[in-house]
Amino acid sequence: MRDASPATPAQAAEPAPAPSLAPAAESLEARSARLALELASAPATHFISPGAEQVVPVDLASGEARLVAIAGAHTTDLDAWLIAPSGLCVARDMDSTDCCVLVCAVEQDGRYELHVRNLGDSINRYALVSD
Repeated sequence: MRDASPATPAQAAEPAPAPSLAPAAESLEARSARLALELASAPATHFISPGAEQVVPVDLASGEARLVAIAGAHTTDLDAWLIAPSGLCVARDMDSTDCCVLVCAVEQDGRYELHVRNLGDSINRYALVSD
């Protein structure tokens, strides 16, 4: 027979444990590693002229976080940013390399726009991968 006595005040006052952020971080880290391996073996299928900007459509499904990465031929600086279907910029990578990793929370499925700008004075080619 089960004890049907009510919880004591001490038991009722105990807060629930806080959710851990570690599993999500590990998942993102594992996905980043997989994407880096894909990127290392991906052919450079995009070419961009000096000073030019390209818009590449990228279809993304909603989820806690999505990754989009490009790797250039190490000839010029490439900057990249991701525009959501709503028109908002959801991620950007504006460092001084031609390797860009964009991580964003995708709240709706749809076609996003990856903007890539070549800041150098020579042509660059790059590979693109996303999860």
